[in-house]
Amino acid sequence: MPTDRRTNAGETSSGEPATDMWVIAAGISISDSTPPSDSARVNSRVASAIAYLRSSDTTLMGSRNGHAVLSIWARLMGHGACGYRADVRACLARTSRLVEALRAADVPVLCNPYSLTVVFPQPGEAIVRTYQLACNKGEAHAIVMPNVTDALIGRFVSDYLAWWKARD
Repeated sequence: MPTDRRTNAGETSSGEPATDMWVIAAGISISDSTPPSDSARVNSRVASAIAYLRSSDTTLMGSRNGHAVLSIWARLMGHGACGYRADVRACLARTSRLVEALRAADVPVLCNPYSLTVVFPQPGEAIVRTYQLACNKGEAHAIVMPNVTDALIGRFVSDYLAWWKARD
C-alpha cells in the first residue's frame, strides 16, 4: 500500500523555488485537532448569542454543513406536495389542540392563524429542559412540527398545567 510522501519539485521555470507539495494516498484523511492559537479570540469575535437556542452560533454568517441541503432536497423529492399538505394539516390540528388545552386552564397563549408556533408564559426550569423549550424574557414558545405527537403534547400539557396551578 502506498504511503504518504513529501516531494519537492525543485525550481520553477522562472528560477523561483517551487512550493513543497504533499502527495497523499487514496483513503487517507488529514486532520489537525489542534486549534489555532487565536481560536478563542476568533470565536469570541464571530460568536453571537442566540437566546432561543441557549447557545452561541460560532459559524461564519450562520453557515451550515452542505449535507443538510442534500438531505432536505431528498426529503422534498421523496415526500411530495401531497405529503407536505398532509403534514401541515396534522400539525395545524395538533397546534390547535395544544392552544385549546392551555386556554381552557386560563393560560395566556398567543398563536397566530395558520401558525405552528405557540407562545406562553415560561414554565419552571425542569419543564424547559425536559421539553427543550425556547425561552426569552419570561416567555416560552413551542413549534408543533411533524415529529411532535399527540402523546408528547398530552404529556407537556399535563406537566405544564401542574406547574401552572402550583405556581401560586
